[in-house]
Amino acid sequence: MGPLTDLHLLCAQIHRWQCMQAIAGELHDRYPELGPMLGDMVGTGAVYADILIRRELATEGETWTRTADFAVIPDRLRRRFRLVPDYVLPQIYVRYELAGAAAAAAGPASLHELLSHRRPPTS
Repeated sequence: MGPLTDLHLLCAQIHRWQCMQAIAGELHDRYPELGPMLGDMVGTGAVYADILIRRELATEGETWTRTADFAVIPDRLRRRFRLVPDYVLPQIYVRYELAGAAAAAAGPASLHELLSHRRPPTS
């Protein structure tokens, strides 16, 4: 297994992806006529690919139950976004998407690398 930091970052990225999927699903349920537009809105490809890379690096090929089937959206997330008003859902989606894209751009284990490479003291 990789460092705990790597597993924590992996879980955070999985949570963002699942929230994005739950929000997109809720919007689709409320407005099925917007299906094609919502399909375009769900830009989860980079986040999904990032999860696959992080999972491989963090678990070193081992099966880890919390990441084995991250495509299944937990019911608690579905229920959470069912209660959100229409006008707020897109804003929440964009926040999760931006955070997920930023994590993907930063790359796997970047926080661990930053924490393990301390800056030399300035004189």
